[in-house]
Amino acid sequence: MLASLDTGAPLDADTFLRVALENAHRQILSLLVQLLAVWASPEVARLVESGLHDTDRHKRASALEALESLSERRFTRLFLPILAAGDGQQEDWREVARRQWSLTTTDIPTLLAMCLQDTNKWVAMGAVLSGQARASILGQVWKGQLAQLADASTDSDVLNTVGHALGMETFESHRALSLTDIILFLKRIPLYGSMTLDQLRTIAAHLTERDMFPGEIIFHEGDGSYELYLIVSGKVDIVKHYGAAPRTLATLQAGDFFGEMAIFEDRPRSAAAVGAEQGILLVLSPERFRQIVLQDPAISFEIFRVLSFRIRRFDEETMEAARSLENH
Repeated sequence: MLASLDTGAPLDADTFLRVALENAHRQILSLLVQLLAVWASPEVARLVESGLHDTDRHKRASALEALESLSERRFTRLFLPILAAGDGQQEDWREVARRQWSLTTTDIPTLLAMCLQDTNKWVAMGAVLSGQARASILGQVWKGQLAQLADASTDSDVLNTVGHALGMETFESHRALSLTDIILFLKRIPLYGSMTLDQLRTIAAHLTERDMFPGEIIFHEGDGSYELYLIVSGKVDIVKHYGAAPRTLATLQAGDFFGEMAIFEDRPRSAAAVGAEQGILLVLSPERFRQIVLQDPAISFEIFRVLSFRIRRFDEETMEAARSLENH
């Protein structure tokens, strides 16, 4: 599918669809690894099968839990053609996959039509964005496909994306950034880059959008505020006072984040943050961060991993600067 997108002129509107397809691809690969692990160890499969028929209801429950953990129902159908082909199948399994899974698409309109019907909502939303950028070429057929998706879907994110494409009022209409804008932004920054789209959706739901203006004090040095800030656009100066003289320690720009330690430490701000250019910030409060961790604990491990690396790098740079001053 990604190869089909590469046959035409690249569009910025295709970015989300590419990310969604890559996300779905990683999910399928993860499932394939799990299935191969079972096939490579038949005794595991036998234990699960016997457990399902055990008279002990606790063993049956454990076997069912193990079975469910091995795969997602909507993905298992993808592997049935290979199993059905059998050991004596003359065709290569890749050819079986291409034929059964319709992995080869000849043109972008066909690709978009397939993606709109995909059960993965992110792929469908990406197709909406890509198709809308080509609406003048796709013509009335495209409007009909969007209307069909709007009638068939019950997912609020899909419906909002379709509504935005059709120029309809949605609950996101008051925001400068759409959900897909926020998710793409989060995907590009190191703090969240390794997360799945579902995890990024969880985070996006807890972020507050805020306008920023030049000279605006976002927070003062010594303040007792504890929010984490992500810079979507514009620039921010990090300023610290040495006596009466302020000194700009760093100028941050789009993609950077600041104030992160306040989420974990109940301590005053060690420096001030001042808007250097007009822009947009996304804000995460400590309360919202705790809600995210409770909702999806795996997210916290990813955030802690990146922050740990950032703190370690800061400590190394500080020690290097101190050694440099000693040498001089």
